[in-house]
Amino acid sequence: MQNGFKCADGYVNLYPQGYKEFWAKVIEPEISKSKKTRDYFLKGGNRVYLYDSVADDLKGDEAIKELRFNIDLLRLISVKYIFSSRKILNPEKHGLIEIAEKNPDYFTLPVWKRYFRKKELYVYQNKDFAPPVFLTDSVNLFDAKEQLLDALGKK
Repeated sequence: MQNGFKCADGYVNLYPQGYKEFWAKVIEPEISKSKKTRDYFLKGGNRVYLYDSVADDLKGDEAIKELRFNIDLLRLISVKYIFSSRKILNPEKHGLIEIAEKNPDYFTLPVWKRYFRKKELYVYQNKDFAPPVFLTDSVNLFDAKEQLLDALGKK
């Protein structure tokens, strides 16, 4: 959780090996081109980031021309927003909608935009994200909350 948003990436102390393998597929377009980034991710352990060595080399306010990660995999894990310190050119090409951009008129911004202003972030909404789905093979119904809590405490 970061700033009230569930995060798919970040600096993570502990997470399953399967998630690391999944994330390696998400960033495969980047780590397949950069040994330094591949080693940083695979050997670093805690750094679950959307790496982009091209964006790191951009100067000033230069925009990102191409996304170098698998956005379709991000859609499968319900990634609704992407936050970027750089503008993404043609976000609609990637199924994104720009919903917030850097704005010098800080005090005229709505509160939620001011919150992100600290980091000077662009916010993009992923149009085709998959909402979370939970499956079960059985259901237990309880007449009272006390019965539910008792049942949960026994497992």
